[in-house]
Amino acid sequence: MRRSLLISLTFVVASAAAAGGCAHLQQQNHAELNLLCSDTQYAWEKGFNTGIQREELDTRWARAGCVEAAQARTIAAYTAGYREGLEKAPTVSIGVGAVPATSNVPPKCQMQSDGQNVCGYNCKTGSSGRVYCASRPDAKCALNSDGSWTCP
Repeated sequence: MRRSLLISLTFVVASAAAAGGCAHLQQQNHAELNLLCSDTQYAWEKGFNTGIQREELDTRWARAGCVEAAQARTIAAYTAGYREGLEKAPTVSIGVGAVPATSNVPPKCQMQSDGQNVCGYNCKTGSSGRVYCASRPDAKCALNSDGSWTCP
């Protein structure tokens, strides 16, 4: 028992030393993970944002970071949000064309901080420099707490 505790403690101390000045970032990530595991609405919203941005569905973080009792409900909420976000994700042609319009209003194109063009309607720029655009002229984007935007 003492030996395994000593090995675990040594690993924790070594990990902390390797992280150096990243302690604040690790605390933020830990707080984010705790919120995801304890609040299914928050997990759903994070899943929705991931889906609407057409990012890959990955729930490994829940299996690794949530207590076993919370894993299934957290994954279910995140996945449900992801699927709905993916259904509402705009179709965007980056750098070459435009979003197919449902009316005669032409989409606008904006350049992101990485140099890629994003085209759509009512575009907003997130705190990271990424551009978010709605897929329809009558749709509006909503600001998320992390500085990104959710657009239908």
